[in-house]
Amino acid sequence: MAHNIIIERDVMVPMRDGVRLAIDVYRPDDGAKHPVLVNGHPYDNDHFLATHELLFSPLVAAQRGYAVVVQEARGRAGSEGTWRPYGDEGRDAYDTVEWAAAQAWSDGAVGLYGACALGWTAIQGAVEAPPHLKAVFAYMTATNYHSGWTYSGGGAFELGFQLSWVWTILARDTISRLGLEPAALEEAERKLTEAELAALPLLARGAALRFLLTRTFDLLNTDANALVKTKDPNEYLRKLKFHQRVTSYRDYGLGNH
Repeated sequence: MAHNIIIERDVMVPMRDGVRLAIDVYRPDDGAKHPVLVNGHPYDNDHFLATHELLFSPLVAAQRGYAVVVQEARGRAGSEGTWRPYGDEGRDAYDTVEWAAAQAWSDGAVGLYGACALGWTAIQGAVEAPPHLKAVFAYMTATNYHSGWTYSGGGAFELGFQLSWVWTILARDTISRLGLEPAALEEAERKLTEAELAALPLLARGAALRFLLTRTFDLLNTDANALVKTKDPNEYLRKLKFHQRVTSYRDYGLGNH
């Protein structure tokens, strides 16, 4: 059944440590309580692909009777705080699920969903197991970031995969948050534009590329064993009692993820 829709933009939702994350809410304009779907991502809510195309559009879900919460990750776009990949997604997902469950337009049943980078928020939120979480759908994503995502199965840093992601999508937002003077901001934008993939073998002495990786995705110095030990959710997912569905890149012939 189709509904008129209310869209609330840039609602600032406090997490347990007081940091506020920016969310957009899509919900039926009928005064009723609805089940809620939560999607968190490290992009901008204005990024059409991330918000409306990777799985389904919140507009369609709202027309079918769901309230949808779309969240910009900590330290990204309009959200406060500092982004730490694989560091805060689980706790922030927990707090967002519980916030959503308490809203006047919510019936208390909340699901997490997401694809690709959006899927790891759903998975890490599942590991935290917030009380009102009823279902999780994570598509074309990873559960073990040490095998075929951040690192290869043998432990080597996945430079090509990570750099393409950082370079094409994440770096510009990171640069905008550095508080640079106009001339320095222009220089950083120039380095981003002029960096060449052909220079990759020179990463250790290529200032521009190293700048992009270390400032945007600070995992070059991460202890890989500690990362996989604390952030591999497979053992936790097997213990969860609610409905869950995780599909991986391997399922779709896109590599060993």
